[in-house]
Amino acid sequence: MFLVTREHITELSVLEWPGACFNVARLQEHFPELRHLALVNCSHLTYFKGHFGPTSRIEKLSFHGLASLWELPGEVIAQMPKLREMDLRHNVLRHMKAKLLRSPPRLQKVYLGGNKWDCSDGGLDWLAMERDDGTVKRLIADYRDLMCHQQLYRGKPLHKVMDIIRVRVFMWDLHSQAMKEFH
Repeated sequence: MFLVTREHITELSVLEWPGACFNVARLQEHFPELRHLALVNCSHLTYFKGHFGPTSRIEKLSFHGLASLWELPGEVIAQMPKLREMDLRHNVLRHMKAKLLRSPPRLQKVYLGGNKWDCSDGGLDWLAMERDDGTVKRLIADYRDLMCHQQLYRGKPLHKVMDIIRVRVFMWDLHSQAMKEFH
């Protein structure tokens, strides 16, 4: 007879987590061999407590159906040395900081489709300034399929809105430089 202990668990799916908070540091402590974590239909989850530490062995995170989470802070995953893939499709994510995609050293692929991206409040402007062939944009497997959902750019492809923002910033910089030289 083989006894399964939490040290043997490498995949864990958390379905319909009832709380607003999920403590990822405690999860890592209790399941040290975890390789794949899925949070599914956790409609009350609004934030994470703690962060995954440098001893995390998780290679893939899958979060789907998180109907109250607007942003996944980069600090939560920044120290994950083995994280290769994040599947964040079909949530209500609106904002994303650069640290989310730049920090995990082995991150290779991210899926972000089916979220409620807010392209009009500055929460994604850093993405506009990334080069098209830059590392961050190459990580986002479905970048060309992402759509803006809030306010001014509702229904517009995110990549086209990012192009518009990049041109505006470039033009503003040119204008500012010209004004300095003029005075």
